[in-house]
Amino acid sequence: MIIVAKTLVVDWWQVITDLATHGNYTTRQLSRMLGRTKAYIPNLRNQPAHSPKHEDGEALIELWCKVMGKDRSEIPRKKREPTISEMKRWR
Repeated sequence: MIIVAKTLVVDWWQVITDLATHGNYTTRQLSRMLGRTKAYIPNLRNQPAHSPKHEDGEALIELWCKVMGKDRSEIPRKKREPTISEMKRWR
């Protein structure tokens, strides 16, 4: 029997939703703040397997902390299922 560990990862959909709802930021504004194309944040929000580049993620987390008045340890997280290649390595 293989035991599959689930990893907690940042829930970028929730982070972006919080910034839109509580900070009144549009996805276009967030993309522009990061110096990315206007489709960058919508793609990140709508494709759960995607994660931002490290520096973009840090900037979004910092903004989320300011908008929400919370510490970065409180960032929304979700369980990530392992990929097929990860599961094959565990065999």
